[in-house]
Amino acid sequence: TIVKNGSNQVSQWRDKSGGGNHFNESTNSKKPKSGTRTAAGGKNVIDFDGGDRMTASSVPTGHSFSVVMAAKIDSIDHTQRALFAVKNNQKFRLRARNNSKFYGQIVQGGSPSPFGGHTNFSPNFDWKGSRNIFQVDVDYTTNKLHGWVNGVAKTGSGQTYSNSFPATSIIKLMSDWNGNWNLNGWVGDVIVTPSALSTADRQKLEGYLAHKWNTTTSLA
Repeated sequence: TIVKNGSNQVSQWRDKSGGGNHFNESTNSKKPKSGTRTAAGGKNVIDFDGGDRMTASSVPTGHSFSVVMAAKIDSIDHTQRALFAVKNNQKFRLRARNNSKFYGQIVQGGSPSPFGGHTNFSPNFDWKGSRNIFQVDVDYTTNKLHGWVNGVAKTGSGQTYSNSFPATSIIKLMSDWNGNWNLNGWVGDVIVTPSALSTADRQKLEGYLAHKWNTTTSLA
């Protein structure tokens, strides 16, 4: 459910799970739009113009969690532009890693830093311009971080995860962890689970989103 004004600017994207973990934006100049753009057979999407963002302020992540997004990136003009960020004492963002292409890199921050280092999606491929299913898993039981695009692992055997996230975290959508370096594109779905998904559950969710957003030709 979307809360928007007469100019189609979205102030709240409501959580369908019933948990009340809504994405919000109060600054008019930063609000994305709804009802102005569709994808995959006429489905409404939230359109971000490169200056927009949304924030969920207290999402139950816990030590292990997954973030899954169905999105399309329209353009890139700086390596720091980010698809999303997770922030607390520990933090990370999924950024472009190129000034014109979205290659994907998980950049860590905070004190202490949660991972063994920054993590590039590999091999280099520009995800800009097409609909994709992006996923990042943070798994404290295996002490690993993993990333996928359209069901394909992009972080090899995973990055070391040693300093756990707290019970709740802030999630920034189409933005870095400071609410800057916003990204131009649309988002169809955002799913956050308070545990790392099993392989079977990950594949079911990827399949559901791929069929919903017509990315099945790219799905592994």
